[in-house]
Amino acid sequence: MADGGKPGYRKIDEVRVGDIFQVVCGKAVTVRADQSLHDAVRVLLERPEPNSRKLYVVDGQGRLAGIVTLETIMRHIGYYYSVRKPGVMSFFQFLREILKGSAGEIMQKEPARVTKEDRVLDALKLMVEHHVNDLPVVDEGGAVVGELNGLEVLRRAAAK
Repeated sequence: MADGGKPGYRKIDEVRVGDIFQVVCGKAVTVRADQSLHDAVRVLLERPEPNSRKLYVVDGQGRLAGIVTLETIMRHIGYYYSVRKPGVMSFFQFLREILKGSAGEIMQKEPARVTKEDRVLDALKLMVEHHVNDLPVVDEGGAVVGELNGLEVLRRAAAK
């Protein structure tokens, strides 16, 4: 048998994101582009899923507009510090001032994404090419429906 004689067995190049969606995809945490960066950071800190350190920025219809990662926030803080002379402002006042901007102002636009119809192998290639651990899963209209979690893919593979 071409399928190795195992029921439900598929070759890796045949497996789609939708085939494993319930197993390796988590809830994608989203914020609106007009939400303050302070609110976005709060959402990031309060998210129940600790395996990801990113937020998906969506428009009014829930369509993916960009991504804000912890790394992006830290770069924003570093940039802000390098152009502003330290003064009598406390560290926490400094952070509050930095976080007044919006998520849309610092988001990475047009991030890599997949749909449930995409092959898992292609998703893994995208993760490598874009140096990311997770990918947003979008529907045919571009709305975020989940997050393909690279750590969960590895966890499942290691469990076999």
